[in-house]
Amino acid sequence: MNAEPVESVPSPPQAPDAPPDASPSVTTTPSPEGTTAPGVAQTAHPPTATFHPVFAAGAGPLVGFGLSSAPVLLGRLFGALAWPHLSVELAAVVSVPATTRRADGAGFSQQHLLGSAAACATVTRWSWCLLGNAGEVRMSGKDIGQSTSANVVLVEAGVRAGIGQRLGRRTSLNAHADGLINLTRWTGRLDRIPVWTAPRFAAALGVDVSVQFP
Repeated sequence: MNAEPVESVPSPPQAPDAPPDASPSVTTTPSPEGTTAPGVAQTAHPPTATFHPVFAAGAGPLVGFGLSSAPVLLGRLFGALAWPHLSVELAAVVSVPATTRRADGAGFSQQHLLGSAAACATVTRWSWCLLGNAGEVRMSGKDIGQSTSANVVLVEAGVRAGIGQRLGRRTSLNAHADGLINLTRWTGRLDRIPVWTAPRFAAALGVDVSVQFP
């Protein structure tokens, strides 16, 4: 029996053992602002606006009714602090002396010196105010044998309606109408005879020019 040599077939080379699966890992660090759920957008909240009052000063004439036997011309000087829908005002008011006479020509003159305060609500160009006046009426006799004088305390309360029109960046023209109640009433007398008595109600119409300051 003959034995044939058996050829050995080399086995294919084996690939080196694959290293274990080492998938890269990602570590996330939450941002200081915090996390947001998917699909939800973060909304930035703007800071709350703050309004600082604006100072304004002005002056103007007005005509008063029910302050004397005839309409009286007055002038006023005022200062105000204004917010978007609210303003407060302080004013000084003085009248031109007015004379009331009786049939024989004798009479008395009177002049009003008042301080005024108002608190107003404003909407666009319009304003509505609560108003108070306090001061005195100075009287002196005219064309009488013995001249006398007297001072009378005057207190008024009422309302005001006004409208304003811009004339420039800081200048405004304002018109207003005041309705007043005379809380203190008085009577002017000559020789102890009544000449004129202040009515229960009074009114005033005026125009002002005001300037705003930063």
